[in-house]
Amino acid sequence: MLLIMVLRYKDILQLGISLMNSLKNLLEALIQPTFIFGHPKEITPLAKMSKEDPRFTERFELFIGGHEYANAYSELNDPIDQLERFKNQARDKELGDEEATGIDMIM
Repeated sequence: MLLIMVLRYKDILQLGISLMNSLKNLLEALIQPTFIFGHPKEITPLAKMSKEDPRFTERFELFIGGHEYANAYSELNDPIDQLERFKNQARDKELGDEEATGIDMIM
């Protein structure tokens, strides 16, 4: 059974981040090769959205014996979508998310 803990940053629900943090603890205990795919959009700002469910991205990671061996994704090439995700990351950073990034605009 996987226990999902939900974290709140200034009343904004961060289910994607909470899910991945909970999953990291589970992955450390896995011995067999395990592929994780369908990462939440909130934590993968550079990956394309899933065609089946826009809450998730086209990304996978390979874990073996609790260690990450691969991390791959379909690169996001929609500049409007990408800017919106960067804005969300910057907001999350201001609200206390230590892993979120800011916006780096070079014109």
